[in-house]
Amino acid sequence: MSSHRIFISYKRSTEHDHPLADRLHAALSSDGHRVFIDQTLLMGENWVQRIQQEVEAADFLVMLLSEWSVQSSMVAEEVRMAVAQRQRSGYQPVILPVRVRFEGALPYDLGAWLNPINYALWHGVKDDSRLLGELRRALAGLGDLPAPPLSGAGLAADVP
Repeated sequence: MSSHRIFISYKRSTEHDHPLADRLHAALSSDGHRVFIDQTLLMGENWVQRIQQEVEAADFLVMLLSEWSVQSSMVAEEVRMAVAQRQRSGYQPVILPVRVRFEGALPYDLGAWLNPINYALWHGVKDDSRLLGELRRALAGLGDLPAPPLSGAGLAADVP
């Protein structure tokens, strides 16, 4: 298995997102991937700059989409940065959406970018093993392939 740079985007201090992000970070790191999660930021570090650098360097962006995270301006900004980087590079980062106990409609901006992408669904801890399997298959199957553009014909995703 090849090693990838993975950015985990989630909403902090939430009942499900935060613990799931921690478990994914631990599991994917133990698989040999270089996984960034904002909890690794050092006190005094310019967090805005570091997050931008990590998103731009990532091969994959794992998006944890819950009823709380889809309302987060920071999560939306991380998706926007990933889409912009993908448009510049032509292939990365590949966005891997995970719906966390949430099957509702996404806000317009997130929906324009994420609705065309197949997602995984997580309802609880019992789904951890299945979710990790899906992520590992995506990492293995999409890791060496250029991804298709995220934009559609005249959709909001075409607007930076």
